[in-house]
Amino acid sequence: MRVSFHRASLWRTPLQRMNPFSQLESEPLPSLSQRLAPLFKQGFFRLPAGRSAPVYVDFIDRFEARSNEDGQLSHEDTLALIRDTLTLNPSAVLDIDEGGDTQDLRLKAGKLFNKLLEAQWLQQWRVSIDERWVTLSPQVRPLIRSLREIAQDDIAELKDFAATIRSICETLLTEGVLDPTGEARKSCGRSSKKSRIVCCTPGTRCWPWRASC
Repeated sequence: MRVSFHRASLWRTPLQRMNPFSQLESEPLPSLSQRLAPLFKQGFFRLPAGRSAPVYVDFIDRFEARSNEDGQLSHEDTLALIRDTLTLNPSAVLDIDEGGDTQDLRLKAGKLFNKLLEAQWLQQWRVSIDERWVTLSPQVRPLIRSLREIAQDDIAELKDFAATIRSICETLLTEGVLDPTGEARKSCGRSSKKSRIVCCTPGTRCWPWRASC
């Protein structure tokens, strides 16, 4: 029996000959920009970066909340939702291809709907001649979650800031806290012998205090 060997295989290391996937592992993976290239071409990220971004962001947020269990809305309800979103953002600046050259809400909604389809934010399919359904594209759903997380972080920071201001105001309202002589300021500590809070006034002895100073 004649046995033939591939010439290239003779130059491989023993470990490479044992691992048939070594060549696949050595090939570099596509970069993030290469994987996102189709979305760049479709203008996916152009919508949230333009002057009309509030309309698009509010629309997809409300679309997801109002869609049915399958994440769908009828074509008519989608256009109505776009018109409703436009009324909630009267100061939004629309380009001409978005309906910025008209005051007709129906025309604006139609043009914005076409922009959403072109950028692959929406997908639609026709069930019959008079029935069409619309859903969010899979790429938009993680975008919504990211935008909501960013908004929640901002709210949390504002709440922390408000709590800090509230604490400062409560401290300033304490009687004698701004006394320049310092006689009314109290230093608080915990007794080493008895685990009780003690409050001391400078120049006097300490006494047990049931509440915090």
